[in-house]
Amino acid sequence: MLRIAGHRFHACRAYGACGHGHLVPVCGADHHDGGAVVATPGAAHVDHAGTTLARGLLMLCSGSVAFMSLRHIPVGEFTAVLTLVPLVITLVASLLLREHVPPSTWFLLAGGLCGALVVIRPQGDTFDMHLLWPLLLVLINASYQILTSQMVRTEDPGTMHVYTGLTGLAFGTVLLPWSWAPMQSLSLWLLVALAVFYILLGCFLDGISMVVLTMGVILPPVTAAGIDLIWFGI
Repeated sequence: MLRIAGHRFHACRAYGACGHGHLVPVCGADHHDGGAVVATPGAAHVDHAGTTLARGLLMLCSGSVAFMSLRHIPVGEFTAVLTLVPLVITLVASLLLREHVPPSTWFLLAGGLCGALVVIRPQGDTFDMHLLWPLLLVLINASYQILTSQMVRTEDPGTMHVYTGLTGLAFGTVLLPWSWAPMQSLSLWLLVALAVFYILLGCFLDGISMVVLTMGVILPPVTAAGIDLIWFGI
């Protein structure tokens, strides 16, 4: 789905929309024991504003670089490179954060590294310079995960989620005038309407339930509009 969106939308426009989608489920969920963890009015304060902003910027960069990556390389190679994220996180956790990593984890990570190198072919004649995009994404995602693991020790998870969405929304909106292009196709407007519909419905149902309950009604107009069903995970 990211690959399709990357070809149809500019990265800034796409991630600006993601910023909206990132916030709606939080605002629509309930805060109770055993339920969704969301920000409450009393938890709006953050102890480290700088790291909260950095987390939001990392999420923004992650989405933008992912769109740029999938414009140039196949999904299979993109996914293979992203398998390096756990390896980078584990290295940082072991060497810098002094966390214990069992030998079995290192063995599995080494297997993942070998598989990724087979795909990347760093010494081969067919090495594609566009693979540097997902490699950059690996570093960004690893930094995001490590920063999050440190922040949850002092910050409210729901508040972190809200401010991350606000950061993506704010920066995506600022960049929107330089990337906006009119949507000429009615099928794109239908996709936008369905995205809003499913975002709101996602506040109350899980993904599979939404598809099962709505696909009988949604499928005919979507098919008639020529929209690929991959947008709905089918």
